[in-house]
Amino acid sequence: MLGFISAFIIASSSMRPSLFKGDVVFTCPTRYVKSGDIITFKRQDTIVTHRALETARTIITKGDANGTPDQVHISKQDVIGKVCFVLPFGRMFHIFFTSA
Repeated sequence: MLGFISAFIIASSSMRPSLFKGDVVFTCPTRYVKSGDIITFKRQDTIVTHRALETARTIITKGDANGTPDQVHISKQDVIGKVCFVLPFGRMFHIFFTSA
């Protein structure tokens, strides 16, 4: 058994325009990560949601809004899962307050 779906709140703008600060992502457990997947993973004591760029021996990740890939590569054991659903709460607040 792989586990259960987990929910996380996006805490930064590093994944814009795909994900906004305040969005809720639901992460589905997975054994396989491919390039282009948005994944949630553990990095030391932090939970991060970024896009997988390369998935060879280690996984290279990058926030969509960041100019360069993350300096620390992760192992497959660090992956909590793939983002399988998003509640765009942050995006709704962004649209509301910028159009008012």
